Amino acid sequence: MENTVLVLGSIAFDYIMKFDGKFKDVILPDSNKNLTGSFNVSSLTVRFGGTAGNISYNLALLGVQAIAVSSAGPDIVAMKYDEHLRKTGVDLRLIGHPEEHTAAAYIISDAANNQLSIFHPGALKYASKISIKESIQDTVDRVKFAIVAPNPVDAIVNYTQELSQLSIPFIFDPGQVVPAFTPEQLMEIIPKSKLLIANTHEIGILTSRLNSSIEKLLTKVPNIIVTEGAKGSKLYGKDYVKQLPIAEPKVFRESTGAGDGYRAGLLAGLLNSLPLEDSAKLGTVVGSFVVEGDGPQDHFFTLDDVKRRYKETFKQTLKLG
Repeated sequence: MENTVLVLGSIAFDYIMKFDGKFKDVILPDSNKNLTGSFNVSSLTVRFGGTAGNISYNLALLGVQAIAVSSAGPDIVAMKYDEHLRKTGVDLRLIGHPEEHTAAAYIISDAANNQLSIFHPGALKYASKISIKESIQDTVDRVKFAIVAPNPVDAIVNYTQELSQLSIPFIFDPGQVVPAFTPEQLMEIIPKSKLLIANTHEIGILTSRLNSSIEKLLTKVPNIIVTEGAKGSKLYGKDYVKQLPIAEPKVFRESTGAGDGYRAGLLAGLLNSLPLEDSAKLGTVVGSFVVEGDGPQDHFFTLDDVKRRYKETFKQTLKLG
């Protein structure tokens, strides 16, 4: 299929827990200034997740062909995660590691929608051994865009080098692994990317590590998007800053994966030659559908649903076929 998106990120299981209290009432410093806390959670669910899985799932719902490349353990088959993605329409290309578990995220949300997470990489620690050229050699001429989502740093460095060699434009989405990069690695990757996207916390760490600012980074990369949760998102270009609001969901259940939904909408818009602002607006709308589900891939929408909410939110018609 023409106009394919390559998604490089994690395939993981999300263990999502609800804490009925507030973290600030439980996490307290002890006499040695160490933080201690204990959570008695009221619910636990296991969901399909990971950045590559989440982004690809939403792209498939938007009618975009996505190739997801990652590493996984045998539990992905035992728990039928691979079957789920393929049924949705994702072209899943996994390197299997039978001696490892598939990556897992342990996520706790409190009554104020604050969130704590712990991530175990499992098979993902071998991601740097993946060759992009070998993984997509039969479809490389159809890949029009890629996203490099959170992965081990050595894998991200390798991927961005390969994508540059293959002349595939990519979005750099360092996510929660920002602290693991050296400044030199970041300054090698950022100028190669077409767009940098991160949330408020991540962009703060990134600019601090580089002793820089968003304005200075815009001399290295054409555009930067900062997602701000319930406040929406902010688009930065060399001559402008644009604030976008959120799209209101019908119901709010779980925020995990909303950012990946945003990225899927953004990619779908760019792939269809929409302006960056309209593509980001599409990302905002897709993210609003994600929070209506109980996990990052427990929602469903049609293209008509997306167009309707897009028009309700932005008073514009979404030109997406």
